[in-house]
Amino acid sequence: MHGREIGNLTKQNQQLFGQRTRIYFECSRANEDLAQLRSECANLRAEKKIWEHKAIQSFFLALDDPDFISCSNEVLGVDHAKQDKLIQLLSDDSVEVLSAALFALGTSLV
Repeated sequence: MHGREIGNLTKQNQQLFGQRTRIYFECSRANEDLAQLRSECANLRAEKKIWEHKAIQSFFLALDDPDFISCSNEVLGVDHAKQDKLIQLLSDDSVEVLSAALFALGTSLV
């Protein structure tokens, strides 16, 4: 009877050890996947910042070009008063106001 109990306990011990080993490898794979996701997320954030910087930089470069503004006014019929108001809104602290002004100036929906 004592030998049978030892055999059962040995079998249970082996099963638990096998489960622990599988869980260890699954956790290792999950950690690797998580590290890859973190890296990809950081890369996407960096790409987004670069894109935003380039978009805003291009927009302001276009605004500095006198031909762009006069050409836009002639072709699209945007009057100077509305355009000046929108340009003033670009210095607003509110992200919503800034976004709306950029959108309106960028698409000439004024």
